[in-house]
Order: sequence, then structure tokens, then C-alpha cells
Amino acid sequence: DATIFRPSILTLSNYSNDAEKSSILNRVNSLLKLVRKMSEKPLVDFRVIADKDSNLNFVPVDYVVRAMSDISRNSASSGKTFHLTNPKDIKLSGVMDILCRETDFGSFKYVPCLSSSSRLETYFDCRIKHFQPYITGLNPFFDRINTNEFLPDERIENSGVL
Repeated sequence: DATIFRPSILTLSNYSNDAEKSSILNRVNSLLKLVRKMSEKPLVDFRVIADKDSNLNFVPVDYVVRAMSDISRNSASSGKTFHLTNPKDIKLSGVMDILCRETDFGSFKYVPCLSSSSRLETYFDCRIKHFQPYITGLNPFFDRINTNEFLPDERIENSGVL
């Protein structure tokens, strides 16, 4: 029987020298800075297709690789599914608030769709399209029962994520 591993949103290794520079959030941070630079002033109620209450679940790739290796060595893992996730979700609105403060961006208005949009809103939306499944309120449920059973003392370090 196959063992199935289902990681959530992967970030770079905690041990990489480039973790901060290349993390998902730093790429979004760079995008916010670019859009802010293109604007004359801080953007107020900048519309973004998202649900502010979306849960983001970041997990470092080194944790995922180590967990897969450790679990695979146990023959009892055969035929089971393991959600390799962070036990602590982060709210989208909290992350975006931090990034907005860091970039002097302004503020977001979370909307379900953009019927008409500014040039900057369209630009931003195109650049974050691949994150839509994570930020539109479809909060996935991660069943960590098997993971917790096989890795009861595993801790996830989050350097480079926030």
C-alpha cells in the first residue's frame, strides 16, 4: 500500500541563507512595494480578490522532507495519509496588515470579485492568481491525527515565513 503525504504551502528551508529573501511572503512584500511605487500615494481600500479570514498554513520544506523520511521508515505508515502541515494557521488579514505596514502600502479591501478594477488592482491580481485557492476562504481541513501519532514531538520552526 502507498503512503500519501499532503504538505500545505511550502516555504524555503529554515536553514537556507536565502530563506528570508526568497520566502513566499517576501515575494508578496516585493510585489506590494512595486505596486506602491507605481502609485502616487499610499493606496486606501485597494481591492484584492480574497477573504480576509482565510487561513494560511506555511510549512518549511526541510520539515516536510524530514517528516516524510521519518514516517517512511516506519512500516506501519503504509496505506496511511499524512497531512504535513503547521499546527498553527495564520490569518490572511494579519499577514497583509504586517506587510502593508512594512511597505507603507495603505490598506486592503477584500472582495469576492473585481467587476471593474484599476490598472494597479489588475496588475496585482494577475501576480497573485496562483495563490487564489489559499486566499479565497476555502479553508482546508488538515487531519493531523496520523502525523501527530507518527511524529508526536515534532516541532516546526518558522524562520523565513514571517
